[in-house]
Amino acid sequence: MDRPEKEAKPEKDPQIVGDLHTGNGIVIFIMYILKDLLTQQMVNPLTNFRNIIELARTIAALNDSIKPPQ
Repeated sequence: MDRPEKEAKPEKDPQIVGDLHTGNGIVIFIMYILKDLLTQQMVNPLTNFRNIIELARTIAALNDSIKPPQ
């Protein structure tokens, strides 16, 4: 018995589109929190240099994980 396999495509499946929007929203929210932490660390940049670098790396990695709408 042949069954057509269902391919999940974002433009066809509203659940996937909703998941992409939710995931992007969470990532952007976390980026705003990290931006606030980065601002706090910039008060004393010489002492907090490692923290600043790590926060900047994390923000960059999160930026790469945002998926564009299709």
